[in-house]
Amino acid sequence: MSFRDELNSVSRTPEEVQKIAQNEEYACGLQSAILDYKEIKEEMLELANSGAYTVLPNGKHQIHMYYKFSSIQADFQLKRTETRVNKTILNRKGSYAYRMYYVKNNHYHYDAYMEKLKELSKNDDIDVRTVGLYDYHNNLQVFDINSGFVGFALLENHFSVCIECKTEY
Repeated sequence: MSFRDELNSVSRTPEEVQKIAQNEEYACGLQSAILDYKEIKEEMLELANSGAYTVLPNGKHQIHMYYKFSSIQADFQLKRTETRVNKTILNRKGSYAYRMYYVKNNHYHYDAYMEKLKELSKNDDIDVRTVGLYDYHNNLQVFDINSGFVGFALLENHFSVCIECKTEY
């Protein structure tokens, strides 16, 4: 067998290489969701055990938490744009502010992750969704990751993508 034959036998098209990488990302997303879901359940059990729940008017208990250690952090990139807010007749230009929002970098990992996480959480009646979280001195503000968050003097290290988890029992 010549060297050219060896090269031809191991050569892949760019499409094949891309498809393999996508399949690996998808599998990684599934595995990450399983591991994160175990941690979410443990954290919720700990909150229930410590009495950190809300009693609803119908007598049920509700646990509401934000899981900040999700593997999807790497799937998003924080972006910042300049904007103007509080425009009035007297102040037509408005005040200078920033809009912070997230752009999804890795669709394959994220889609597999959320698909598996929703499947697992459905069995235990836990509602999960991806949200942005602005945490400034324990003052939490939740926002849609696509719409973004508008504010003044925003620092990037106060933002994170997390999984909002809610259950009633």
